[in-house]
Amino acid sequence: MSSSSPSILAFSAHVADVFQRAGGTVANYVKASSKVTVVCLTYGEKGESPLLWKNKGMTVQKAKMIKKKEATKAAAIIGIDIRFLDWDDNPLIMNKEREYVLMDIIRELKPDIMLTHWMKEPVNCDHEVTSRSTLRAFWYASRAGIKSEYPPHSVQQIYLFTPSRGVDDSAKFRPNIYIDVTESSKIKDQALRCFRSQAWVRRKPEELSAYFTDLMEPWRGWQSGVQRAESFVAFLHRASKFFNYTK
Repeated sequence: MSSSSPSILAFSAHVADVFQRAGGTVANYVKASSKVTVVCLTYGEKGESPLLWKNKGMTVQKAKMIKKKEATKAAAIIGIDIRFLDWDDNPLIMNKEREYVLMDIIRELKPDIMLTHWMKEPVNCDHEVTSRSTLRAFWYASRAGIKSEYPPHSVQQIYLFTPSRGVDDSAKFRPNIYIDVTESSKIKDQALRCFRSQAWVRRKPEELSAYFTDLMEPWRGWQSGVQRAESFVAFLHRASKFFNYTK
């Protein structure tokens, strides 16, 4: 992969998380001919599917399959690869063996850039657990003494995306990277509308987009001097600059 088209690996606690928080950014990379892979640790079947549980006869397994279909459709719209680990949500339980699974994915795909959750999440423990385990897996992946079927790989850049809605202050999230997503906002909106199970109030597919696209993108754009943006904190920034960032 050339420096102009770095490979991207994003770890997501639930299937919609990356699309919500970095959908425009990964769409930018796809447009620039990068390979983007999203790995979902859970489907979000229990905690991220409020509309499904209003249906009589809903089960965890049914919810998982609906969430998988939604995410697969959203991934196809943007043009990314997506994997599902199906580790159960609320709570997501991690251990050494599961962190080594993440390590092997990093070694297998050899990403130039990793994306994952912010490290502190006061209202969503699954996000916080995913961030902590993903960052541990990044470290394990570079250690030659940890043996697996794949050789060690050292990721050069890691960026953490915004936490849950309304908790920037309590989570102490202070972005220092803003990605201009003005041109990719529409495709992100299309992807978010696939997640019908996550409607909370209006029970309509545009509910997620109303917050993450219509509200947050202009707000982050105002902060960074562009029309629309997504925000990140640079956790590791060894190599060239993050694609098309504005601040």
